[in-house]
Amino acid sequence: MTTLYLCRHAVAAEPVGIMTDADRPLTPDGAKKFRKAAHGLVKLLGKREKGGRGEGERGGVTHILSSPLVRARQTAEILAEAFAVPVKVTAALEPPGDLKRLIKEIRGLKNARGVVVVGHEPTLGDWLGELCFDRAGRVELKKGSVAAIELNTHTDAKGQLLWLIQPGILRNL
Repeated sequence: MTTLYLCRHAVAAEPVGIMTDADRPLTPDGAKKFRKAAHGLVKLLGKREKGGRGEGERGGVTHILSSPLVRARQTAEILAEAFAVPVKVTAALEPPGDLKRLIKEIRGLKNARGVVVVGHEPTLGDWLGELCFDRAGRVELKKGSVAAIELNTHTDAKGQLLWLIQPGILRNL
């Protein structure tokens, strides 16, 4: 079993001038608030020690995958700093997303106990519904929120929703 953490990117700037949607960075306030949320997530999940094993019953975060869009990569980098885990960018998380490709990539990760994927709405909400409720019934993830799914990657890639936490709660942990 792998715990999959679906994380929506933090608050991003609106496009200005010729800036494309893909190039939108996090706002300074969005980055600041998400940094606090990331530290709350570390308190909740535990941080990997240098020897590789995480603390707590979930074993911490072992991998971070990110959409190639700037705002998602910046959010993933904040998580990488907090958890001391490198980020791998994957096109599977680029809108509109490819869940089958993402699951295949997760299956290929070595010792994937806790995998954070940083992406976008409505994709993440649809995937949560598909993985946990057998249909892409949409669950909205606020910017900076995280959903935890106990995922069975060895069989049909279905999962059980463990929790969904809004960023304000993570910041207060």
